[in-house]
Amino acid sequence: MRRRETWGGAVRFDTGSPHYLGWIVATKHAPNHRILEVLADQPTHPAFLAEKAKLETPYWIHVLELDRAVHEAGGYETNADYRRKELHRFETRAAAEAWLLARGVAMDELRDPRDVDAP
Repeated sequence: MRRRETWGGAVRFDTGSPHYLGWIVATKHAPNHRILEVLADQPTHPAFLAEKAKLETPYWIHVLELDRAVHEAGGYETNADYRRKELHRFETRAAAEAWLLARGVAMDELRDPRDVDAP
C-alpha cells in the first residue's frame, strides 16, 4: 500500500478579541487527475477549474477568525460567523512554509486540526 505525503496542520493564534478564536490551517490538496482527463474538453467547467487549481497551487493556507460563541455552541458555522476568512494558495511547499515563517509559525508548531479544535 502506498502512503500519501502528508503536509500541513493547524495552530491557534490570538485574535486580539475575547469574542473571536483564530486559527491558521495549512493543507496540501491533491488533484483528481481523472476529473481533469474527463473534463479536458470543458475547460470552463467548475469541477475542472477546481481540480486545475489544486494542480497549479496545491498548498493552501487558511487564516480564520470565528465567533467564539458560535464555535463553542458546537453547531455549524456560516460565512457570517467569520470575522476573517482568508485563503492563500502556493505553488510550492517552500513558498507556503516561507509565508508561515514570516508570520512566526514554524512547521513543527502545526498540529492535527482536531487537536487545536479548528473548524
